[in-house]
Amino acid sequence: MLTNPENWVIFGYHVNPLKFERQCSFSVFFDRKALRSDMKMAKTPSQMQLFRSRPLNPTYEIKRQIRIGLGHTSLSRDQVVDEMNLLAAREGMREAISKTTLDNWTKDSAPDRLPSPKWLPILCSVLDHNGPIEAMLLPLGAGVIGPKEMKVLQWANAELERKRATKKARAAMQILEV
Repeated sequence: MLTNPENWVIFGYHVNPLKFERQCSFSVFFDRKALRSDMKMAKTPSQMQLFRSRPLNPTYEIKRQIRIGLGHTSLSRDQVVDEMNLLAAREGMREAISKTTLDNWTKDSAPDRLPSPKWLPILCSVLDHNGPIEAMLLPLGAGVIGPKEMKVLQWANAELERKRATKKARAAMQILEV
């Protein structure tokens, strides 16, 4: 789906490593053309495509990704809550969460209880798992890339720029030869 880097829109998030023990960074990418083509409505009535449509409600998948992250960490839920509150305090947040709140974020029976946008990056940082953020972006045709993929993207953009410059130089050389 993400074939042409020229059409990517990149949003980044970076946590200051001086304030945290571990560095947390990720970038979000959108493919403009794919996003536009998915959002356009057909002018003629036709049957809906069963396998192409995406549900726009990511609640279940966000909760599932939080459970996966909690399952893959070596920390207990109490330790996760303590780490989150510690990180929140370092960031200047005056709020704290409890283990009950964390448990509610994972229950499918409570679909209206999800981490707020200010708690989601902190949770992902503690769990070292960006799945919940990616689950939030998937309905829009977006995804999350890490630092390694970001370097590859920067290399690809530099390579495209180099090819454009070579093509421009070749065209200028042909003008001089003629």
